[in-house]
Amino acid sequence: VYTMAALTNRTLVLPVPFVQYPYPTSITYSHVYDLQHMQAAVPVIEYKEFRDLFEKSHSDWKKDSNLVVHCDWKDIPYQLTTFAYPEVPKQDSPDYPSFLQARVGKTGSVYSPQFTPGFNEAPVLYFPDHVVFTHFYAWFWFPPSGGLFTQALQRIKDHVHFRQEFWDIASAILSKLPRNFSSIHYRRGDFQYADQRNLSPQKVFDNTFNLFNEGDNIY
Repeated sequence: VYTMAALTNRTLVLPVPFVQYPYPTSITYSHVYDLQHMQAAVPVIEYKEFRDLFEKSHSDWKKDSNLVVHCDWKDIPYQLTTFAYPEVPKQDSPDYPSFLQARVGKTGSVYSPQFTPGFNEAPVLYFPDHVVFTHFYAWFWFPPSGGLFTQALQRIKDHVHFRQEFWDIASAILSKLPRNFSSIHYRRGDFQYADQRNLSPQKVFDNTFNLFNEGDNIY
């Protein structure tokens, strides 16, 4: 959504507070991300500021179809949908083969944020619910020349960061670990596929055996 806001010259309004493990109460995105870094490239405000500016509640915006383009994730899944920027290339364009390659396996709609009706006219683009938007390049296609894709990557790299306190905590932990080690990001129990849940330690060992060297420290 940060990339969408940048490419359409919009202000990104962060979602309402949400509950996120391990915090016992609702938190805002500014609790996790460095808003000053984000705001250096894209105008970003929190939902409370947006609500106070327009004096409309979250539920009011959801109902207002005259001012809002509703972009529901179930209607634009990244596995099927393509946002072509700055526009969908014509068939005789040298960029068209690249566009076709990006569409391999995708059977859903093609949008151009600059030219699709509603994207520019509506004051608000509303993405309901807290559904992961995944990486922008799963949705967006850019011409292979011109550097737009590199610029989008650079924008994320330079401006979307965790708050400094999280880096400090991670650095403190790393300072106590051996100089050379390997690690596994092991999220047992929250995978969406039943056959990946509750894997036994032996199964994890067997699956990753060829990735490590004998004697490695694994965390």
